[in-house]
Amino acid sequence: MRDKVSIIIPVYNSEDSINRCVNSMEENTYENYEIILIEDCSSDRSFETCKKLERKYDNIVCIQNSMNRGVSYTRNQGLKKASGKYLMFVDSDDWVEKDYVETFVNTIIKEQTNLVISGYVNHDEVQNGRTDIFGFPDIDTSRKIDYKECLEKLYEDRLIQILWNKIFLMDIVKENEIYFDETISIGEDFRFVLKYIEKMKQPEIILLNRPLYHYMRDNPNSLMSAAKLANIDEILVNLRMMKELLGEKKEDIEAELIQEREQQVQLYAYFIYRNSVYTKQEKKELLQQLDPKRWKELYRRNRELVMKEKISGIVRRR
Repeated sequence: MRDKVSIIIPVYNSEDSINRCVNSMEENTYENYEIILIEDCSSDRSFETCKKLERKYDNIVCIQNSMNRGVSYTRNQGLKKASGKYLMFVDSDDWVEKDYVETFVNTIIKEQTNLVISGYVNHDEVQNGRTDIFGFPDIDTSRKIDYKECLEKLYEDRLIQILWNKIFLMDIVKENEIYFDETISIGEDFRFVLKYIEKMKQPEIILLNRPLYHYMRDNPNSLMSAAKLANIDEILVNLRMMKELLGEKKEDIEAELIQEREQQVQLYAYFIYRNSVYTKQEKKELLQQLDPKRWKELYRRNRELVMKEKISGIVRRR
């Protein structure tokens, strides 16, 4: 029998999507894998739905946190339960291709590497209904490459910061006690990946051009929840870790972090202003939390930017 793959799926208020997610996993062509559903005390019927799935499929185990603890704690509980040789993560709102597991396992075995990264499909059901493919357009099928040669590009293309487009070796995770940092609320996935890369036994990784994962952005408040809770310092900690992995000089890193901090402030200010859930006063309060000294400037700048976007949209429709 082929080696077991452990697939960890944290579940929170996913009553409407968890069936689609798990069913796409159960349609996979790879046979030896376990699905670990960890339910984080949802306010809907997610736990009951997960228990039904556990009874339906013999390769599913469902556990529930004693209280709502957040996604990092939830994934860590899954890691403690996992028993496979390989490790993968899936989010409960999403779904995967039928050869998702098979392709990752075949590649990591064939190439004798520690990490495989694929492209993914982004379904934006919130802003515009668009579907975008993130991947490696300059690669025909796959490429083996030293992570130092591609890490920054993967970061820019939003392919390294996420978990679900990768397969990991469980031995590296367990031997080095790589867990999710439960003290942070943003960037915890990226930090896990960086810790893993730091402990890899070899520097080469495999890039797969196939978009094997379907990310569903269908929560209208997801970006703003992140913005409201955003700790820019934690984002910069991750960026520093990445730069140090690449062996950059200390003074160069400090200069880049200053620039990145400004970009993050501008990004979150834009998200805050564009969110229709918040009142004008709530937007101002969030911007004050983001940057107490410049919040008025950020408010005015984004008000003008959003107005230009609306005018541009009206002109295009004509």
